[in-house]
Amino acid sequence: MNENKKTVLVVDDDKSTLEVMEQFVKFIADDVVVTPDANKALEVLKNRCIDLVITDYSMYEMDGVTFTKIVKKEYPDTPVVMISAVYGIEQTALSAGVDSFIKKPLYDLREFKESIENLWRK
Repeated sequence: MNENKKTVLVVDDDKSTLEVMEQFVKFIADDVVVTPDANKALEVLKNRCIDLVITDYSMYEMDGVTFTKIVKKEYPDTPVVMISAVYGIEQTALSAGVDSFIKKPLYDLREFKESIENLWRK
């Protein structure tokens, strides 16, 4: 069994974005868990070993900043990557504790992959 098996949790309330992110992450991680709801994502974190969280900034029930603050409080060693098409919020995201901020749309899979792998090397 691979000791370095990685599981990534992707949270985005937009179904099409969630599907694309799932496909992107499959190139990087061994297991991908997706959910359109931040509250459900918190349940996943309670019940599974998650190596990385990727969250959208703008979500209906709970925004990505609030979600990130909860994740960082409860699971401080779990890296969080925030993705967003909203410009000008990168500093807010970083202040909330995200480890990396990526702007949507994601055009460069190589850049996305390198960003994630760099977090895992830390």
